[in-house]
Amino acid sequence: MAGTYNPYGPGGIVWSSAGPTPFEDPTSQILNLAVGAGLTIGAVVGLQNWSAGKRGGTAFDLVQKTVRNLAMSTPFGLGNTFRAAEFMSPGLSATGQGLQKGISVSTGKPVSVFSIGPEYTTSAATKRTLKAVVGEQAYTKSGLNLFQDGAYELRFEREAKGTGRGSLFTREVRYDPHTRKVAGQGAFKKISDAVNLF
Repeated sequence: MAGTYNPYGPGGIVWSSAGPTPFEDPTSQILNLAVGAGLTIGAVVGLQNWSAGKRGGTAFDLVQKTVRNLAMSTPFGLGNTFRAAEFMSPGLSATGQGLQKGISVSTGKPVSVFSIGPEYTTSAATKRTLKAVVGEQAYTKSGLNLFQDGAYELRFEREAKGTGRGSLFTREVRYDPHTRKVAGQGAFKKISDAVNLF
């Protein structure tokens, strides 16, 4: 830029036998970063709102699946080192995440649902992970600390057309010897309103 100080130019403080290095003003660097970030955010939002396919998916779903497949096709799956597809997953549509349509257990409105049955909650590690994700206070308030391993189920809900964060619920389950099935006991209790499904 004309009139700005260039430390590498004639009369500058840096002396070298090499030719002068082009100097870029810090203000233009910040402007370039802001424009790049704005274009990236605009592209992501555009892809999330662009319908693709007959099942209700979006263009962002297809991009995420392509990134995941490319990462898996690298030798030894080294492309998964960067976990790009995993970090993109909260932005997927309900169809892209494989969520089912259902009715909210808290509001009664249509939502997208993912259920995790008691067969997946048999490990104490599940409780430790939930405690770390939602915090000790929410964990205790929901009653999860009172349930035995494998004696509870989890339910993730988010807006039917939304992406990102949703609510996580839990309830106790028991084996019914008459029906020979596991059935929920009582109502679902909310654990958190700020959970992402990866």
